Amino acid sequence: MNKILKYIGVLSLLLFVGTSCSDPDNWTIVTETPEGAYVIGDATVYQAAATASYFSPAAIDPRDGEEVEDFNVTSVYTWLKANEEFFIFQVDSEGNEKTFGEGDLIESSYDTYSLAVDAKGFTVESEGLYLLVLNNEDSQLSVVPAKFGIIGDATAEGWDKETIMDVALEGTTVKFSLKDENLNNKGLKFRFIDWGIELPYGSGTVKLHSNQGFSGDDETEISDAAKECKSGGQNFQVSKVGLFDIILSLDLRSKVWKASAKLTKEDTSKVPLPEKMYLVGTINNWAEDKGLDMIPINPSEGKMFWKIIYLKTSDEFKFNADLAWLGNDFGMEGEEPLEAGKHSVGKNNIKVAKDGFYTLRVIITHSTSGQLVKEFEISEPELYIIGETAAEGWDGQLAEADKFTLEGEEFVSPLFNNTNKEGNPKLRMCHPFDGVEWWQSEFNILDGNIVYRGTGDELGDVEVKKGQKVRLNFNDNTGVIE
Repeated sequence: MNKILKYIGVLSLLLFVGTSCSDPDNWTIVTETPEGAYVIGDATVYQAAATASYFSPAAIDPRDGEEVEDFNVTSVYTWLKANEEFFIFQVDSEGNEKTFGEGDLIESSYDTYSLAVDAKGFTVESEGLYLLVLNNEDSQLSVVPAKFGIIGDATAEGWDKETIMDVALEGTTVKFSLKDENLNNKGLKFRFIDWGIELPYGSGTVKLHSNQGFSGDDETEISDAAKECKSGGQNFQVSKVGLFDIILSLDLRSKVWKASAKLTKEDTSKVPLPEKMYLVGTINNWAEDKGLDMIPINPSEGKMFWKIIYLKTSDEFKFNADLAWLGNDFGMEGEEPLEAGKHSVGKNNIKVAKDGFYTLRVIITHSTSGQLVKEFEISEPELYIIGETAAEGWDGQLAEADKFTLEGEEFVSPLFNNTNKEGNPKLRMCHPFDGVEWWQSEFNILDGNIVYRGTGDELGDVEVKKGQKVRLNFNDNTGVIE
């Protein structure tokens, strides 16, 4: 039977080629190779099959109606040398061993091959980090380059595109880095391909995560103290504006990802953008410590907040970034009640020209000198169903046929369509705004309450039926599907 080598004190993990092993007494023969699949060969940094080269359960990103357990897929991140061969070594439950090489090329967006016994080895043209994905159901291997970068509204490219990082193999660690990178005080993740990798599986595909985020349950601040990551993890938050040295590292022995960002020069020329915005006025008896929350949105530049509310001509209010009078409140310039439209800010209380439901939106950006530029907008609410319940599905977004109408004090949707060919449709709703994607202003009904996505994660699925509709009451923030 094939044996694995164990370096004393490293818990059955192998050291790599390039690590000193001149003293043979440091190496010990241990148990037979456990059942599973391993990557081996001259292209790898492993001397033989080892825990570090083992294919573990893949980070599946299940789509609607899918479960992780539906797929028999394993994967490993590994460093590969250019134009050298690597193989897949498998041990079954009986201890039988097989070595697989490159079989037929499978049609896919990424290099995907059938496994062939005793065939020529797999190769890559460029040295670097790769994600190897083993489809155990169909006996196929996919080879995906993993060129990580930073992405998010803290970065220059926003959520649209990665800023690619430099990469190097330092001993047994793969290190991606950016030096003196300009970041805003917003969120980021590490990503190498779009939002997921789709690979052939059976008669369809399987989707894997292609990003690394914080391994905890909630977002966390990224700092010079390295924090552990996981595939599909939470966003990191940048606390200051300035230049940062950013590192994403993978320990090839333990398979642990970590990320850090060290502030090298703070940009004090930009006033920080507010993270919260509240409404304070006659609508809450001017109780500054009980301001009404507005929903945050992170556009490509600046910050945005919105809220739907019923206002009377007798109402007066202001916007405030704090739950106290700390000088961060603002209203309108003049004294006459306002009509719909965008307005400059001032110190006077805001009033509207007629009773009714309004969408209030605050937009805050930076001037060329780094100061805050504020404006607000008053408009008639525009609410839409979108996606599988819409008249034309995803192909006809934000059509007039999908718009809510006001009935008394409730906004009522059109009757739901169903363009989901595999079951009941999933309800999605939004209030579109210029300069942001529909999902950034998405909301839904959860446990009878209107819940907003804001700057958080995707809302859970709400399954409905064709012919139903939804009623929304923004006075008490509730909704009913009927």
